[in-house]
Amino acid sequence: MQIRQATENDVESLVDLWIELMDYHVAFSTQFLINKNKRAAIEAFILEKLGKKLSRIYVMEADNAIVAMLLARIDVRPEMFLHQKSGYIAETIVTKLHRGKNIGNELADAAHAWFVSEGVSCSELQVSIANTEGIEFWKSKGYEIQTFRMIRHDR
Repeated sequence: MQIRQATENDVESLVDLWIELMDYHVAFSTQFLINKNKRAAIEAFILEKLGKKLSRIYVMEADNAIVAMLLARIDVRPEMFLHQKSGYIAETIVTKLHRGKNIGNELADAAHAWFVSEGVSCSELQVSIANTEGIEFWKSKGYEIQTFRMIRHDR
């Protein structure tokens, strides 16, 4: 198994993983419901991330297939902040068959190494409050809960 940066050739596999991620999260909140007939929109979202200097998608390959992905980006914050560059980890998924094999750790470590190489001094992410497994994983990587994101549905 090997971690590498995703390329445009990986888009179809990344779309499938992204859909799997959203399907997993629907159990936590309906805000993750997607229209699976909009593959082109998901592809465009992924291609836009691949084309940016301040974002990376890391993937793990096993048996000639992509089995995990992590999207990371660097946000440049206003100059009044001590931490001018902030890392952000999003869209992290390891396929069910490959969980428990340290892949999530390796993907997170790759993102953190990139952050450090770019002078990023802090990083953040969001985890569904109901995703206790995800919360524990990210706590094990040194993250701590500092804010709560609140959502209101009006429909």
